[in-house]
Amino acid sequence: MKLKFNLLFLSVIILSSLRADCQLDPLTEINNAHDIHEMNIRALVTNNVYSYYNLKEYDSELKRAAFKKSSDYADKLKNMELDKKNKFYVKLKFYKGDGWWRIPTYNLKTNGYDIFLSTNLNYSPSQCPDKCYMTVSGLVLRFNQLKTFKKSSIVKGSFKEYAFLPATQEVGLSMEEDKDNVEIYFIFNIIDLKNLPYTFCNARSLKTVTLKELVADTKNLRIIIMNKDTKNIYLDKIY
Repeated sequence: MKLKFNLLFLSVIILSSLRADCQLDPLTEINNAHDIHEMNIRALVTNNVYSYYNLKEYDSELKRAAFKKSSDYADKLKNMELDKKNKFYVKLKFYKGDGWWRIPTYNLKTNGYDIFLSTNLNYSPSQCPDKCYMTVSGLVLRFNQLKTFKKSSIVKGSFKEYAFLPATQEVGLSMEEDKDNVEIYFIFNIIDLKNLPYTFCNARSLKTVTLKELVADTKNLRIIIMNKDTKNIYLDKIY
């Protein structure tokens, strides 16, 4: 009985060690992921071969129809399916200058920062922030794992959405002392596409309307806050 217990205990230690080893260190994770700002992510997830590979020579429906029958098209589509399995990242600046939404405020009660994500108040329906959304490179991302909260904005029906990122007061002070070099990475996989409704508040007419937008669901969210100069890691959290 004691031998079985020892073997069980040993297996738990080994499994825990394997899980720890499988988790990439923050810098390697960032370097292995793809910057979503530097690619046509919307073309990738919608299988738009022409836009993704910038194939301008296929400038008519007839040319595109002929190319679709080729092995080259099939190969490119297959490569895109592989590219979709990559990890991607969105990089945010911790400090973006002056402005009501640009300066993160440390919350002394909760010990962390309320990071602005998006708002449904705009002059054109370019935002889609209805629960955990972020508009990037023409695509709306949804981080279901991330807990967010909303604050009412200046127009009835409008709001600003935030995510809470924990940090001790000591870490927060260190970040603020070198705020221009602090970057926030959202690292994730894209898993699904959906057309979802959202409430948009027009800043001109001050009216709210319900619109639909193509939304990419994500998984394996990891948030890393790092100093780009010193490479110091302030936060590394897996959701």
